[in-house]
Amino acid sequence: MAEQPDADPTPLSAATVQQIQFELFRRSAVSVEYGHRVEPLIDVLRAHPDLWTGMVIDRIHIGHRGHGLLPMTMIPLRDIGQNFWNADALYLLCPSRAAADALAALLPMDRFGCMIDVYDDPDRLAAALGGADDGVAILRAWWD
Repeated sequence: MAEQPDADPTPLSAATVQQIQFELFRRSAVSVEYGHRVEPLIDVLRAHPDLWTGMVIDRIHIGHRGHGLLPMTMIPLRDIGQNFWNADALYLLCPSRAAADALAALLPMDRFGCMIDVYDDPDRLAAALGGADDGVAILRAWWD
């Protein structure tokens, strides 16, 4: 396993949920494969808090109709007992499409190795988020 970047010194009991997500990102499958790119990407996010309002590291979810356990969604659960966060997609909630596009421009594939998708369809966002403010967008950075 690749060496992990330096962790945030905040004790877990005092960490915000967002700080915990950053730590999960540091420990994710992405970090194992692209470790030298994770900390610089986190630095970009921290330098531009005006371009996003929340971040989670997760897996790409495959569309599926119905309820229950969706294909490939429980891979992190399978691996968590080995202290491994098997996630390959970074989701950022952005206040606008313009903010998402500006953030995407700061995350070029040749520097960070990620592919970018931006979602801004109001109906799709409302469904995905369980309700959404007008004009928000989601930027997904993912690694293959």
